[in-house]
Amino acid sequence: MHPARERAWARFAHWGGLFGVLVGALLGWVAPLIVLVVAGRRSAVVRGHAVAALNFYLTWLLLTGLAAVASVYTTKEPELVPFVMIWIPLIIGCCGVILSAQDDGYRYPTAIRFIR
Repeated sequence: MHPARERAWARFAHWGGLFGVLVGALLGWVAPLIVLVVAGRRSAVVRGHAVAALNFYLTWLLLTGLAAVASVYTTKEPELVPFVMIWIPLIIGCCGVILSAQDDGYRYPTAIRFIR
């Protein structure tokens, strides 16, 4: 795959994750999964970026779900905790978009590596 196409697919994995969080709150994992399936086999660079983004957004999907369940039983404002949990992947995801454009091997700091 041409290096310009690799960079475009890698950026799409990170930008798509951010867009998924903005649109559907917990849908950040969809775009990195699409990039992994469509272009991940053709390029190791694209696969690395897609896996990093997918692991990050799956981690925050899990953490937000757990926070939502826990907040129902522990706080008087149960909708506040998941709302706050949505902002964390947005901020870290923006850092991921910026830093992945500069480096080919960016890994999100808070991601559990579900997919290797």
